[in-house]
Amino acid sequence: LMTEAIFSLKGHRKEAGFSVDELKGTLKGKDAEISYLDGMPPAQNVSVQGTFDKKSFDFTIFSGNVDYVEVEKGHILISGLD
Repeated sequence: LMTEAIFSLKGHRKEAGFSVDELKGTLKGKDAEISYLDGMPPAQNVSVQGTFDKKSFDFTIFSGNVDYVEVEKGHILISGLD
């Protein structure tokens, strides 16, 4: 469950559509379920907070579990999205 999502978007009109110049924001979640790899059980009851922009997602996992394995804290950085 995402409990908060804030973002800003700046762009301009192009001949054929719209071009995104800047995208950034923050996300917070509690009791979320996250699927991370096909065929693997999802992470459940996840408490997460992170930021994103056009180039990356940067998240801190505060708690959660995968099956019976408890996750206490972790960090996920997905970069190179541009």
